[in-house]
Amino acid sequence: MTVKIIGRRLAASFALMGAGLMLAPLASAADWKPGVPRTAYVNLFEWSWSSVARECVTELGPKGYAAVQVSPPQEHLKGSEWWVRYQPVSYKLDSRSGNRREFFAMVQICKAAGVDVYVDAVINHMAGGTTGVGTAGSTYGNYIYPAVPYDRSSFHTPSCSIASSDYDNNRSNVTQCDLPGLPDLDTGNPAVQDRIAAYLKDLLSLGVKGFRIDAAKHIKPEELAAIKAKVPGAYFLTQEVIKDGSLYNSGDINKYPEIGTVNEFSYVYAMKNMFMNMYGFNLSRMPEAFANWGMFPSNKATVFVNNHDTERKYCDKYAPGAQCDSMNTFSGDKLYLANVFMLGYPYGYPQVMSGYYFNSHDMGPVGQPYKGFELTPSNCSSDPTAAGKWDCVHRDKRVANMVGFRNFTAASPLRRWAADGENRISFVRGNKGFVAINNTTDVWAKTFATGLPDATYCNVLTSDQPETGFCPAAAQVKVVGGQATLSIPANAAVALHFGAVVQPLIRALPSRIPDSLNVARSQVVTSKAVRSFDFAPVLVSAVGGEVSVGNSAFAPTATVNPGQVFRIRTSAPATDHTAKFVTVQVGKVATLWKVATGGNECVEAFCPSVAPVDYTPSSITGGQPVTIYYIGTLANSNALTMRWGNSGWNNVTDTVLTKRGDGFWSATITPPPSATAINFVVTDGTNWDNNNGGNWNLPVTPAVDTSVTMTFKIVAETAWGENVYIVGNRPEIGNWGTSPDAFRQCTPTAYPQWSCVIKFPQGGIGIEYKFQKIGNGNVTWENGANRSLTLPNVDAEVDAGSFQ
Repeated sequence: MTVKIIGRRLAASFALMGAGLMLAPLASAADWKPGVPRTAYVNLFEWSWSSVARECVTELGPKGYAAVQVSPPQEHLKGSEWWVRYQPVSYKLDSRSGNRREFFAMVQICKAAGVDVYVDAVINHMAGGTTGVGTAGSTYGNYIYPAVPYDRSSFHTPSCSIASSDYDNNRSNVTQCDLPGLPDLDTGNPAVQDRIAAYLKDLLSLGVKGFRIDAAKHIKPEELAAIKAKVPGAYFLTQEVIKDGSLYNSGDINKYPEIGTVNEFSYVYAMKNMFMNMYGFNLSRMPEAFANWGMFPSNKATVFVNNHDTERKYCDKYAPGAQCDSMNTFSGDKLYLANVFMLGYPYGYPQVMSGYYFNSHDMGPVGQPYKGFELTPSNCSSDPTAAGKWDCVHRDKRVANMVGFRNFTAASPLRRWAADGENRISFVRGNKGFVAINNTTDVWAKTFATGLPDATYCNVLTSDQPETGFCPAAAQVKVVGGQATLSIPANAAVALHFGAVVQPLIRALPSRIPDSLNVARSQVVTSKAVRSFDFAPVLVSAVGGEVSVGNSAFAPTATVNPGQVFRIRTSAPATDHTAKFVTVQVGKVATLWKVATGGNECVEAFCPSVAPVDYTPSSITGGQPVTIYYIGTLANSNALTMRWGNSGWNNVTDTVLTKRGDGFWSATITPPPSATAINFVVTDGTNWDNNNGGNWNLPVTPAVDTSVTMTFKIVAETAWGENVYIVGNRPEIGNWGTSPDAFRQCTPTAYPQWSCVIKFPQGGIGIEYKFQKIGNGNVTWENGANRSLTLPNVDAEVDAGSFQ
């Protein structure tokens, strides 16, 4: 076993300007939610680089997307059609989405927002046609591409065209002949491989983290593997391999998963057939597809409901109700139900498709002939007939919030698959999540076994920000004894998970009314410290005398006659000038008051603000949550957002404030470990409270990070449906199976290599552990004694060798 020290990485504060916008980085991917991974990505098809950058900051990062796949960035054929992007003229980064500078700025901004960038890489062929000029001004034609450079020797000779019959059993033609009108590169030629590798390495140098290899099945797997070998490094790679007879007959179908993950088109067709009830299929038969349709193992599959090709291919019309190669926005609510299933069901690495509406196969986005235009995806439309408008599927709460569901349930196995008729199904993810899908035109009323601990959960599909703990009443679902009674509308679904538990608002305790009180003549005041750990007893007094009412934890009461003025005062030390919050109930009306300390009293029936901002704990430490309270000039607004950064407005993000009572708001945030200050302002969407131009600035003590991140690498051969897990004697690795969701699943890298990334709270401690293979109802433990290790005091990699 080898332990490789990789050192502590420190976050750098920076701002990037690109494509005309200035943005500062947000939290890293690991900081989206503590301990919660990012496990799904989105294809922002035909978006400009500046638009992608904004989307990373405003939507993708905050919603937990792991990555964004962008359209091919290289110079391409001129034209308005979408497919011109897939006809390279050179490998210059100058396309109708933007230039190299804008591309680089986008990648860095997305990285700072915790979102990786994957590039759709077109390396099988070049642009067709006799002669022309590309979007960067490069000339081409007759197999000559000077800007690469490629000449006639760079292509397969003699040239030929792939016939439809070749896909049955002529693998040579499929890999060495032209797709219609597209000169096929000789990817077995070392010089061609070097130029392709140089293009991919250039993209990696700019911060790109992965690739989709377009038309991968038209490249021999050994040639693609040779190209990959010339592009060293750790990056994501998925391949477009549409299954056909030639792949199976040649055996190549089994070679592509050895290179990287594979686009699983059988999954696409299963989703269409099951959700659209085609060819006798229905939703209850989905397990048949996973068992019998020859899908790749989960760790080798990239899955999607639709992509840019399938959604516009073989359509019988381009209008609602259209039948195409896959589902699309013309499929209505069923498209969103299919995305709910994809993001909820634990199979593959899911990609959400987000593009634009179209009324023909070739139609590109509106507003451009070939270059120099600015896409405006902020102008999203819900009308599938609005051709050229952006569909923004990834923003829809039924999709975006299911990304959060998948992230929160990532390590939780599938349990309790159940079908109620043909088109109503439900399933459970460990004890962390529950999904029910009603793919019918009738309401589905039923009591479900959710597998969840008792609590009130938020249906994430009908709530804007379910992870905040605050949820519309109509979206709240109460689980009692593990069961929930639901009424699911037609073509709708419910998704619950442990990261979206409803948090009750602060409420006053019931008044303790003395038996002798005449309630017709007087009122009872009850007070309780909201943060009782912050200060000692609360005193309630009325005109005519002051009465001590004991410790605030017991919700003391006092009687106030009509017309009298009463006071609330804390007994905090006179040197403590931070304001305190108290829940006050006068009769049946409860409000939240802010009470001055340091000898001052707050008078009148509604306590005026002493300071518009307070926070707890009173000493803020980097990397630790802090709750900020606000009763400033915008406190009576209907909704408030806090825009905050750290250490001089770095890592800027927006956090929605929660209304805790009339004129009283709060938000809990976590500054980065290296932060020295929190800087923030408050807005109601129109007006800003910036502390009279000075902004609010709270001091932060930077944290000393004693945690270590350990990456365990192991070689393990697995059967279809199996995954590798690590388990051991620490809570971080499952306490030998006694902790909830104990087994920590590893991630496949270059098969059969697996990587298990575990964060431990400190170094210098000893651990014992083993690896397991779990799948198909079987659990296989390693043989022999437990593995053991003393954790170093810095991040490190562990070469664990082979599965024993």
